[in-house]
Amino acid sequence: MGIKLFGVPGPSLLADEPDTGTFDLNLINNDVFFANTAYDYMVIEDLFAELPEALVNPARRRTWMAEFLTRRGTLTDPDGWLWDELFAMLSFTTVPRRNLLSYTYNSMGAFRYGDHIAKIRTVPTAESLAALTHQIVDVRADNEAFRRTLVAEVAERDHSFELQVQLNTDLARMPVDNTSVKWSEELSPWVTVARVDLPRQDIGGDDNLTAADATSITPWRSREEHRPIGEIQRVRQEVYRRSSIERHRINGQQRREPVSSAQLLG
Repeated sequence: MGIKLFGVPGPSLLADEPDTGTFDLNLINNDVFFANTAYDYMVIEDLFAELPEALVNPARRRTWMAEFLTRRGTLTDPDGWLWDELFAMLSFTTVPRRNLLSYTYNSMGAFRYGDHIAKIRTVPTAESLAALTHQIVDVRADNEAFRRTLVAEVAERDHSFELQVQLNTDLARMPVDNTSVKWSEELSPWVTVARVDLPRQDIGGDDNLTAADATSITPWRSREEHRPIGEIQRVRQEVYRRSSIERHRINGQQRREPVSSAQLLG
C-alpha cells in the first residue's frame, strides 16, 4: 500500500525534490523483511530468484538453506547466521492470496516519530472488513485476479483503514537494525492515530494505470521528524530513487511530483 500526502510543510529528505510538499508511506502486507544489510540483500536476491523451485527440489533445498544462512559461506560463526532473515523470508511464502483490502500493511522498517522511534501500519476497520464481498483471488484462473478483485470491490462501496503507530520501548528486544524481528505488542501495543478512507470509485480504466505508472512511492519522501532509520532503510533511499528515475525513462514519462490528488488522478 502506498499513501501519498499533499501540502505537508517542511523540506523533503529527497535532495532532488526538497520543496514538493508530498509525503509518502510505503507499506507491505507482511510485518518482517528478509534482509538487513546491503551485503545481505545482494546475496539473498540471487537466492530469492530460485524460489519456489529451490525449496521444492530436495536435492537443492538443503544447500540453498545453507547458502542463505551462511551468506554463501561468508558467515563462519553459527551465532551470526541469518536465522531471523530466513524465517522472515519463509513467512512471505505463507501470505495467503486474498482481497487486497483485507490485508494489514506494514512499514517493516523503523522511523523517527518526533522524539521517539516507531513502526507504522494500516489495518482494515472492522466494518470495512466485514463488508468485503470478493473474497476469492484465484491467480491460476486469472493472472489479473488481484486487480480485478480490487476494481470490483472499490466500485461497490467505501472502504477504510486505521493508521496505527507502534513506539519502540526497548531497543534490545525491539531492534531497529534487524527488520526480520517482529516487535512485541506486549512491550508496545499499536495505537490508532488516524483513519484512511477510500471512497467508492471507478479505478478500472486505462487512465488509472497510466496515473499509477507515473507515480512513485518512497519512504524517504518524508521529513526530518520522520526520518527512516536502520541500514536497510538507508539503502532504500537511493535504490528507490534510481528505480523511479529508470522506470519513468523506460515509460517515456516525466518524473514530477504532483501538487494534489486532483492533478495526479484527474
